[in-house]
Amino acid sequence: MRQLIRAIAAVVLLTVPVADAVSARDFGQVIWPHEQSDLKPDPDARFGRLANGMTYVLYRSSAPAQGISMRFRIRGGSIDERDGQEGLAHFVEHMAFKGSKGLGEGELVRLLAQNGFDYGTDANAFTHFETTEYVLDLPGWSDKLVQTGLFIFRETASNLTFDPAAIDRERGVIAAEERERATPDSRASQAWDRAAFAGLTYADRWPIGKAEVIAKASRDDLLTFYQAYYRPERATLIVVGKFSFDTMEKKIATVFNDWQPVGAAPLPPKLGAYQTKGLRAFVHAEKGLPEQISLSWFRPWIDAPDAKATRRVGLLKALAVDIFNHRLSEGGRLAGSPYLGAQMGYDNERLTANQTMVSVVPKFGQSREALTEVVRRINQFRTHGVTESELAEALVRFEAANQRDLLSRKTPNNVDLASGLLDYVDHDDVYMSPEQFIALWNELKPAFTVAGVNAQIAYLFGGDGPLISRQGPERDSLDEAALTATYAAANGERVEAVTDVQATVWPYADFGKPVRHVTRTVVKTLGFTRYTYPNGVTLNFKPSGLEKNRVLVTVRFEGGTRLFSPDGPDPLYRAWVYDPLPWGLGKLSADGIGRALGGKAYGLGYDLDEDAAYLTGDTDKAGFPYQMQLMMAWLTDPGDRVEAFENTRGNLTYMVKGLRSTPDDMLGYYLLPTLNCGDHRYDLPAADEVRDLKPADVIGVVRRTVTNVPIEVTIVGDLSETAALSWMERTFATLPKVPAAPVLAARGERLTLPVTAHSYRLFHEGRADQAVAYAVFPTTDALSDVRETRRIELLSAILSDRLNEEVRERQGASYGASAGSYGSMMFRGYGYISAQAEINPDKDELFIRILMETARDLRERPVGFDELQKVRIPMTERLNDNYKTHQEWLRVLPGLYGSPRWDYEVGVAKQYDAITPAELQATARKYLTPERMQRFSILPEKDGQTEPLVPVCRKD
Repeated sequence: MRQLIRAIAAVVLLTVPVADAVSARDFGQVIWPHEQSDLKPDPDARFGRLANGMTYVLYRSSAPAQGISMRFRIRGGSIDERDGQEGLAHFVEHMAFKGSKGLGEGELVRLLAQNGFDYGTDANAFTHFETTEYVLDLPGWSDKLVQTGLFIFRETASNLTFDPAAIDRERGVIAAEERERATPDSRASQAWDRAAFAGLTYADRWPIGKAEVIAKASRDDLLTFYQAYYRPERATLIVVGKFSFDTMEKKIATVFNDWQPVGAAPLPPKLGAYQTKGLRAFVHAEKGLPEQISLSWFRPWIDAPDAKATRRVGLLKALAVDIFNHRLSEGGRLAGSPYLGAQMGYDNERLTANQTMVSVVPKFGQSREALTEVVRRINQFRTHGVTESELAEALVRFEAANQRDLLSRKTPNNVDLASGLLDYVDHDDVYMSPEQFIALWNELKPAFTVAGVNAQIAYLFGGDGPLISRQGPERDSLDEAALTATYAAANGERVEAVTDVQATVWPYADFGKPVRHVTRTVVKTLGFTRYTYPNGVTLNFKPSGLEKNRVLVTVRFEGGTRLFSPDGPDPLYRAWVYDPLPWGLGKLSADGIGRALGGKAYGLGYDLDEDAAYLTGDTDKAGFPYQMQLMMAWLTDPGDRVEAFENTRGNLTYMVKGLRSTPDDMLGYYLLPTLNCGDHRYDLPAADEVRDLKPADVIGVVRRTVTNVPIEVTIVGDLSETAALSWMERTFATLPKVPAAPVLAARGERLTLPVTAHSYRLFHEGRADQAVAYAVFPTTDALSDVRETRRIELLSAILSDRLNEEVRERQGASYGASAGSYGSMMFRGYGYISAQAEINPDKDELFIRILMETARDLRERPVGFDELQKVRIPMTERLNDNYKTHQEWLRVLPGLYGSPRWDYEVGVAKQYDAITPAELQATARKYLTPERMQRFSILPEKDGQTEPLVPVCRKD
């Protein structure tokens, strides 16, 4: 299932490529699809070609206060590898960061840091089947930064040096990357590829490559592949930002015009031919695999230019897929449904086939029933098609999304724009503006009829197949013969048409007489206004044009985990797995909400943290009134539906059964209960506890977090004060009086880390070469001394950089070693620095030795100024970037006013800048010591090994 199934429902976003719109081309040169299409590209984009054949896309963005985003794409990937070369494309990508003629080994990372780039986030690279793509997101705008970015890509283009010693060190890093990504799911995906696409080169060309090739690849091997595919005619540069087209073109030409290919152009790869196989079944069984069944149909790849005709057909398919996915979602929420979730996807892939897939996650022990139900729904869809009301609802959803995209693109995100342009170039689609797409939609809309959609349903479920596949922990429970027999039986059943459901009226428009605020306080420092209402509810409102037509809302219920006792009896995982929308409202199910709010932008998320519970929503100007009403309705008229609980319990069942499948899963499951010293709030369930869980267990914990506690609403976004106050007055201001402070549980404000050093060993059921080494150094909370907190954060960043340099770059022992810090905002004295690496089991002691040596060096010697700046500059640049989004403001403002957090959140960059090497050394001496270090070794199981986790905690 590694085959990329781009969910066609995503076509509701204006400029997402339509799956059928793929232009004919050869493998030797990049072409622009609009040159052979009746579609016109976005006028804010300029497409060009240098004399040497290199292409470029410039996009003139109006994004305020953002830097420039660059992408450098080479049309060469794993599909271009010949037998015996598997993994060379990916190996070359790694070597792009290991030295070039203008940048010695290690100098690129230093250059990035000096200019504010965060290596791994602002600067990265990815190898795919057909392409290798390099990413640079410049943290600001200056001529120097632009020239730096172009210089880095020019070095990548033809100046890599492939030092033999660096190659040898990188072999271990690539091996570690393969090891880290080798999960049960990835192995199941590769097995599915081989079953579905036998006879195609694609099935044996995963970008990670083959271990034996990586182990033996020579400098000549890498250089030969590099020179063959890193050629100007195979390259595309994308630059997005606020600049002059002509000026940027001159810069690009100056830097890249001298790039000339070396040697003859490579021959096109042999893709093989898809082999018709008919109805067949395939099973991949492995411990730790969640149960999943899919049905897939295959047809020849559609080779057609991106044009109005192909867009029309593609959008009809998109409507069909969207409608069927709504049916599947509704079916999964019905009482007694045998599946937790199901989804249909459609794709048109040049390397494989034109493909439809329907996948389903059965409830535990109900795989046959789930397959039967999904086949019944498919046949119902194929036989009777869509209804008029279903199509009308889908058109409303699509058109509302079109309008949202149109408004949001007035303040675009340059990173998203660059990534979107790259996707269009990869798929040979014409990149259109939102205005152009809406005009095209309106032109094509008369064709979006029930008959038109139904015609595409017949196509979507036609062709070779289906391939019925199953993955799960055991083969015998449902093998190939049983899959085929179950399908045959279900396929023979008679199906009735669905009942045409009419639109639902939204019943939550009136919560009583509006109530005005009693105080208004302008907080000039952060640009928001604070209101209080007679019932004690408060509002933070920050108008922001950073993201046009986007409005975020959070309702904060003070108390959080402190409302519960560490002695039990309510473990908080019951709230952590709660998803409010499926539980519905008192008067509407989740599906009823969807119908009543059709076309409106809304969201409903719930989260429980140590300080508070949070209800969140993401909407726009038009949807904002309904967002506020929805959140108010959830609070005052909740729906406690048993069918939603059954799905929650089903997901928990799979989680518990799969927790030993990888070392990461094991660590994630056991770390929190162990670090929190046996605090029963952080207990996680065993299989029998999940089995015995009741709906009231979940609802009771959730409702406790939002009842009889202070309530604070925060609204951030492109909204007027009048609109924000109007809907606040009609919703949360009408609530009964809320208390000024929550009533916390006995010892609820206490959380304790272990007080003496201890080592824990856990044993997973994954591959024998997989392990995770993890260590924790206790520190302190975030707010008692903010300057101390900043020193801890900066120290952990330096520790992370050093560990990665030694463990990955010098030792080649891990794909990445890292460190981080956490300081509690609520639990006094609770905080830690953590360090970890995914490693081979025999490197567990090596990692700990390196960690202890690094910690000792940080204790004994002050950090050099250059090293300090290498880490500090990207940290402060990230802070500046964060405040350019509504999401960051929504993180900061709730609970901030009048809180000790003020000093923590305001003036952060200056706090980092004030830290000296001597202060960091003192902080290391205080915290990076072995006396309280907690060590976790997650190792492969041998003969059913277990070792109980017994936290070493302070006794009261």
